[in-house]
Amino acid sequence: MKKLKKFNEAKYNIELKELTEYIVEMQDLLQSLEAKNIEQLEKKLNEQTGFKNPNMSAVAMSVETEYNRLLQLEKLIDNRITLKDLNADFNIKKLFLKDLKEKHSIYYTDKELHDLNTLKNVSDSYNKLPIELRGQLVINMNGMQINPFSYLLR
Repeated sequence: MKKLKKFNEAKYNIELKELTEYIVEMQDLLQSLEAKNIEQLEKKLNEQTGFKNPNMSAVAMSVETEYNRLLQLEKLIDNRITLKDLNADFNIKKLFLKDLKEKHSIYYTDKELHDLNTLKNVSDSYNKLPIELRGQLVINMNGMQINPFSYLLR
């Protein structure tokens, strides 16, 4: 089992808020244009105008601004979230939230966990020493050693 090292909650919240805002805006635009998705809207516009180009159809139907914003939102979302990640109420599913949380999580490697456990063991051993003995140890660039001025070495 992986052990969590760090979770970047700020980035998680920013991305979630951004995606939620895009989805809400997209759904509002689609609802105002009476379509479920962009493909359905393009088909509907082309059928109403007889054109084959959805952009020309949007211009002809005076919904060019809304259509262009939908395309822009689609690019901003950039496959980070799809309709399958939303439930019937267009709320984000828990599985997507879990995956998003995973994206912003960093886990310890096996080596890091081993090193961390080693340091904890050394620290625990040191802390179990009586306070008088702790003072007899020094740590310098050569490592931990008995203090050369210790009464134990005289």
